[in-house]
Amino acid sequence: MTIGGDCGVEIAPVSFLHQKYQKDLAIIWLDAHGDLNTPSSSPSSHFHGMPLRVLLGEGDLGIVEQAFSVVDPSQVLLVGAREFDPPERDFMQHKGIGLFSAQTINNESHSHLFTRLQSSGFSKLYIHLDLDVIDPREFPHVACPTPNGIQIAKLQNLLVNLCDNFQIVGISVLEFLPIDSQDSGVLDVIKLLESMLPLNYFDPS
Repeated sequence: MTIGGDCGVEIAPVSFLHQKYQKDLAIIWLDAHGDLNTPSSSPSSHFHGMPLRVLLGEGDLGIVEQAFSVVDPSQVLLVGAREFDPPERDFMQHKGIGLFSAQTINNESHSHLFTRLQSSGFSKLYIHLDLDVIDPREFPHVACPTPNGIQIAKLQNLLVNLCDNFQIVGISVLEFLPIDSQDSGVLDVIKLLESMLPLNYFDPS
């Protein structure tokens, strides 16, 4: 479990768990952004927009070589992502990375997501939760608020359903940046954590 920091921290836990579980592991990337840039494609050059590309084996070679393993695009499902740079869109289309919109989650139309996971034979999940996946009208406490996100209640429902149907072997909650009503923001984060934390969902080995 990883709490805090930006999305760049995902390199170690995700690549380690993939080394352990291989193709049994699916990565649910709940994020407003694809995080699929490279140093040459990124307009901002911020590394927190690149970690998923690194996990897929591309980007800065010095960082890629530090990862425990490289995941396959078929293991990655982007959920709630809605802001991409053109090279990221090209990469997604070329690699066939699954994308499930925020509207799909808000409508509680989870069936396609669950069908994709089950038909691919995944038994274990890593849940990456960048809090900017949430609609900023409900949760503005992030560095990169992005309109038209997932509603908090709908996100919580999705997390509960994922935990009820799959073995969660790792989770993260990242990019928390309290602005004004810090207490309210912390309470929302705690509720989301409670959706994912029952101990029986974690592999004791």
